[in-house]
Amino acid sequence: MDLLAHQLIHNIYVPSSATLRRRSDDSASVSVAHVEDQVQHKLRSLTELPMYKENIMNGKYPQRICKYCKMKTTFYCVGCSDLENDYLVSYCGFGTSRDCYIQHLTEMGF
Repeated sequence: MDLLAHQLIHNIYVPSSATLRRRSDDSASVSVAHVEDQVQHKLRSLTELPMYKENIMNGKYPQRICKYCKMKTTFYCVGCSDLENDYLVSYCGFGTSRDCYIQHLTEMGF
């Protein structure tokens, strides 16, 4: 076990020019989170909407189609949606490998 630990710590196969960074230093996530705090175009979960409460109680979680990638998503944009007229604009959230919400913010000029 000590040999394996030593080999992992002193890995000779990683070039000295390689720079490693922590996950928490992801500048894209930080900048998007910062922008999201300043704008009205925030992502919210569809489960927070009263119109889906009965479905959730029956074990059916709401899904809508993303405006960009046309895949199923469980988020909507507060700024683009009109809840009084049941008009929702949905985008994929950060938990997916897609960047639909970032595209939306870019399109909106943020």
